[in-house]
Amino acid sequence: MTRARDLANIADGDITGTLTLDGLTVAGNVSVDSGTVKLDGNYPTGSGNVALGDASGDALTTGGDLNTFVGSNAGSAVTTGDNNTAVGAYAFDAGTGASNTAVGSGSLGSSSNTGSNNTAVGFDALNNNTTASQNTAVGY
Repeated sequence: MTRARDLANIADGDITGTLTLDGLTVAGNVSVDSGTVKLDGNYPTGSGNVALGDASGDALTTGGDLNTFVGSNAGSAVTTGDNNTAVGAYAFDAGTGASNTAVGSGSLGSSSNTGSNNTAVGFDALNNNTTASQNTAVGY
């Protein structure tokens, strides 16, 4: 067990730098003042990104801001796109465009999608879209 006096950069109850734990229980709120929240997978760069799920947002290593990815592999290919929202396993998982919304497993999924301003709601909705922009699809 690491004691507080062994941790570097402690000031007024705050720890700066990197802290690695093999478990964490929080009995209150978790607050992130700035930066990116990522659970399970690579830590994306950019600002205001949230990625929850195995491999979600994993390609956000060179930029991309204000993206939200929830689900296994959601948004996993987005590198620099901004303002994307993908909810569901493999939602927008091959996309690289900006301002897309994908809700449902595989929506805006497996094709390399460079289009922007698309909205897909439903299982595999707009799954084969590759470059088109400003589309809306609801349903399978």
